[in-house]
Amino acid sequence: MFAFNNALARMFDLFYTPFRSFHPVWGLLAMSAVTGLILLFIWKYTTNQKQMKAVKDRIKMHFIEIRLYQDDMGIIWKTQARILKQNLRYIVLVLVPALVIIVPVVFILVDMDHRFGREALEPGESALVKVKFAGRGGLPEVTIRAPEGVVVETPRLRIPVEREVDWRIRAEREGDFDLAFVVDGDTYTKRLTVGNSTRRFSFIKGQATVEEAFFNPGEDPLPKGSLIESIEITYPEMRFRFESWVGHWLTLFCVFSLAVGFGLKPVFNVE
Repeated sequence: MFAFNNALARMFDLFYTPFRSFHPVWGLLAMSAVTGLILLFIWKYTTNQKQMKAVKDRIKMHFIEIRLYQDDMGIIWKTQARILKQNLRYIVLVLVPALVIIVPVVFILVDMDHRFGREALEPGESALVKVKFAGRGGLPEVTIRAPEGVVVETPRLRIPVEREVDWRIRAEREGDFDLAFVVDGDTYTKRLTVGNSTRRFSFIKGQATVEEAFFNPGEDPLPKGSLIESIEITYPEMRFRFESWVGHWLTLFCVFSLAVGFGLKPVFNVE
């Protein structure tokens, strides 16, 4: 699973390469447009376009019928029942295509969340580092080693009830840094990214479970049986701003991909 996720991430890296020197919004909008176009073609070739058009035409006809016979409640009730029946037929027609579309969308969204959900630290900015331990009992002894360019600002904070140990670190300059964590003679590393908000990076380094493999691509997993369950750096959330609007990347993705898809429907003759 990790190998597949990393191969997929490298493929996405190639797509985003032309946008690395621009604001992240351009890479986001480009992927949204491509996604809208891909989903449009999936929709076209996994649906029965003739049946869908026939169902839509019947629904339109029934609405016209309601307007023509708006004074006859008997006809109106019967027509509404026919509209409901046609709507159910439409749902059946789109059910399989909708399930097919979910597969690529999930992979795209997971990758985009790692690119646009958080942004790298800026020089002088601080963040929390959280190490969570597996199992039960007392917390093992753990120390952090920060390379030059990163300062550990606080002593470790032990939270036994959460099986967690925290530190606050501060980035002094741009670059990629490997934080080292020593537990019972074993050393684990976690990459810290400073000053490059267009880079894709993983925020949690977890054990080799299927769930964590899927939602945390980009870094090698911790070995099975490790005392550490996860290592997390609390990067700031990335927000996109347009005039007075401030929003999450997912809002832009949904709006733009749907706009591209619906806007190109007449061009490619898609119902």
